[in-house]
Amino acid sequence: MDGITDKRKIQIRKNSTQYIYQNNTLFKKTKDGIRKVILHEQVKPILYHFHTDMSGAHLGMDAIIGKIKDRYYWSQLGEDVKEYKNLRYLLKNRTY
Repeated sequence: MDGITDKRKIQIRKNSTQYIYQNNTLFKKTKDGIRKVILHEQVKPILYHFHTDMSGAHLGMDAIIGKIKDRYYWSQLGEDVKEYKNLRYLLKNRTY
């Protein structure tokens, strides 16, 4: 970690205790349990799955966010769900 300040090294060590790396998968420890960390390219398939799943298709935004948070973690999860639902709504209600 050459070129990194001592203060930044302490921050990195502190934050690293929030994560677990196991079987080539990164997990984040949360207050509610351990969640799989999702890469950017994995977000859209997850959003599609939870939106089209029969139990998620008619749920509100908070319920879908909660269902996804039960299993996964990424930093902008809430914003991505809202953006995805808004886009789906716009496409569904588009007039030609």
